[in-house]
Amino acid sequence: EEEAARKAAEEEAAKKAEQSTGDSVSLPKGAEEFLGKYMTVESISHQMADAINDIDSDRTSPRNIIILCKHGFGTSTIGIDFAKSFYALGICKNSTVAVIKAAAFNKVDLATAVPKMQGGCLVVDNAGSVKPERMEQLADIMSDPANDIAVILTGEMESLSKLFASNAKLSPYFKHLIQMHRIDNNAVYEIALNHMKKMGYEPDSSALSKLKNLMLGVEDGNLDRVLKMVNDAIGKAEDRIFRELGSGTEESK
Repeated sequence: EEEAARKAAEEEAAKKAEQSTGDSVSLPKGAEEFLGKYMTVESISHQMADAINDIDSDRTSPRNIIILCKHGFGTSTIGIDFAKSFYALGICKNSTVAVIKAAAFNKVDLATAVPKMQGGCLVVDNAGSVKPERMEQLADIMSDPANDIAVILTGEMESLSKLFASNAKLSPYFKHLIQMHRIDNNAVYEIALNHMKKMGYEPDSSALSKLKNLMLGVEDGNLDRVLKMVNDAIGKAEDRIFRELGSGTEESK
């Protein structure tokens, strides 16, 4: 029954996205900085905009999000971008974003961790591999408003469906679904390009060609790896500029 409900929610989200294609998408002020780079990808932009707008306009409803991906990993960046948006909009009172993989989450002492995360956000990567009893414990934590933790689960569709089917406590706390498993590397490339521009960089054809070549070795839809490549390249470029500025200063003495 739970699995059927999950599939129905996914179909409804897909239908909504298709109906919205071609419509303009807008984000709340404060979220654009973090979520803007996704807004040119039609297959996910409306789902993301709908989720953040709904959460922003109704602060009494659950703000927790499920992000589906192809491999069970590769989308924690989106979870972090939602978490940063939550803080920028005042949805979360604390800027703390705890990102943890399922294997580590299965071992962590949640009772000790909760006070450190209060007012912030928890992102669980590859959440379909979390033990059912640990998810039940998380549901109990979420049920207490005093704990004040926003939860974002990323993971592969089948494993997450099984996890929710085995734990009826979870479903009431998750009403927002982002179907990142629908994107391919063309969409990832577009997001990476938008990210570079938002960082103030206009890549030339040589840089874009290099990025495309690097992406040939990346799993289809693994956004985390591609954005890390981009951030590393930007970091190296900035280091080189500062070194050149430094050497120019030395020569002028």
